[in-house]
This record gives sequence, structure tokens and C-alpha cells, in this order.
Amino acid sequence: MFSYVPESINPAAPLIVVLHGCKQKATTFASDAGWLALADRTKVFLLLPEQKGLPSFLYYISYIPGFGDWFQGWYGVNNPLGCFNWFKPVDNKRDSGEALSIRQMIVAMIERYSVDRSRVYIVGLSAGGAMAVAMLASYPELFAGGATVAGVPYGCADNGSVALQCMNPGIDLLPEEWRRRFGEGQQLERRAPRISIWQGDADTTVVPLNEQQLVEQWTAIHHASATPIRTETNGPITRQLYADNSGAIEVEAVTVKGLGHAFPIQTNGPADCGQPGDYVVSTSICAATEISRFWGLNSVRN
Repeated sequence: MFSYVPESINPAAPLIVVLHGCKQKATTFASDAGWLALADRTKVFLLLPEQKGLPSFLYYISYIPGFGDWFQGWYGVNNPLGCFNWFKPVDNKRDSGEALSIRQMIVAMIERYSVDRSRVYIVGLSAGGAMAVAMLASYPELFAGGATVAGVPYGCADNGSVALQCMNPGIDLLPEEWRRRFGEGQQLERRAPRISIWQGDADTTVVPLNEQQLVEQWTAIHHASATPIRTETNGPITRQLYADNSGAIEVEAVTVKGLGHAFPIQTNGPADCGQPGDYVVSTSICAATEISRFWGLNSVRN
């Protein structure tokens, strides 16, 4: 695992877990997407788990029938493209596989740096976004909040073939069924964490239907209406806010017009927000800043 500890940080500072997407590296993604800059600015710890995949020149081997799985095992990789295995039951449930491994990393960070246990957050892009949702389902007591960018609902798939269907064209289920599938991660002993859901409306890899399904899953989990209490539009950015019965905003959905399969940054904003890179593109909004704001962390709003 990788971590980032800003200079002059308070020992009881919050922790943000950042999960990269397929074909990405943990530290590069965290830097490009603006999380390192945000950590320096707001003085938060970062945990950067990294999936072990094949080198890019060996990707093709994973598709050879009868040989790919053997080679991956021999090479010691968890996923040939370096994706978190959000769709595998052995990896996306409490106390099992990758979910357990990420939890152990979080606990290690908490113990090593005396992190504020009440302010642990998780965010991810694409496969990392889906894995972030899986972590929220598996360990809701561990997180104060989460965010998913180009992600899918928890329980959408239990194998690679269905995972591709989840991504495109998407799977449309009733909110009650999504809530039931979320509950299979583990029995909720406390309220679920609040979540920020981000989607590009031009994404053809993880289609916009998934944003709608995530909203339906998470509003059902929070016993909230799937009708937003407020909609804010600022140029290509549309933000919808959803409240529970007490009026507390527990879910937000942010749609970025024209954004494809990528994490949105703002290179000309008031605060440093990373730089364009693989699956990281410049837009009119800094997702890292806005997500941290939704969580209630101190940051400059763009």
C-alpha cells in the first residue's frame, strides 16, 4: 500500500482512502486527480491501495483461453488490468479478499498515525468507484462518507460477464432490490455513510444509467425519497441533493455534461486540483474539492 502524510499534519486528522481505476497506478492517480494537493491544503491523511496487475505489454495474455488464468496466478496478479475486483463475491464482502485487505490497511493507518476514527472516507474511480461502494456496504461502521465516480451499485454483478453488463448497458432494478443487495454485504448495525455520486453524461464505458441506479440504491438505504429536495445547475454541472426523513442530506448526485469515462479536475480554479492524465480530464469543476466539501471537510469550494 501507499500513503501520503502532509507536513505539519495534526495526528487526529481525517483519512481519505483513494482507489484508482483499471490500468492506473495509485500514486499517479492520486496526484493527477488532485487528492495530493487537497491533502496538503486541508491536512488530511491519504491511503492509496494499489491493485497488482500485469504490465501493459502482457495484457493480451489474460485473454488466451486456458492460459490466461494460469499465467496470472504464476505472475502473482489479482487482476490482469489492475482493476479492483469489485464484482467477485470473494473480494467484495466483509472480512473476505480485497475488502478485508483494504480494511486492514485502513486500520494500520489509524493505529500508526492516530487518525480520527470518526472521519474516515473512501473514494474511487470506475472499478475503484465500484470497490469504494463495496467497502461502504461491507464496513459501514468504518466510514463517515464515501464517493464514487463512474461507479456501479453494490451487488450489480457476481462475475466478470455480468460486470460488463452492469457497466454498459447497465442493469435497472427496483430500489428495494438494490437495498436488499446492499444488505448482503453485511447486516447494518448503524446508519449507512453518506455518499457523493459522480457521472459523466458522455461516458460509454460506465453508462449514466448507473448514476440513477446508485441514487435509487442509496436513497433506499437511507429511507430517503428518490426525488431530490434541491437541484443546482452551474453550466455543465448539475447537482441533485437527497435528504432522509430528518431532512439531513445523505446522498448527492453530480452529473458533468460532456464528461466521458474520467475523473473531473479543474486546472484553472482557485485551488490546485491536479493535472490531466490517464482517465483524468480538465473540466469546470474540481471533484476532489467538491467531494471533500460534501463530506464536511475544510476546503476551498470551486
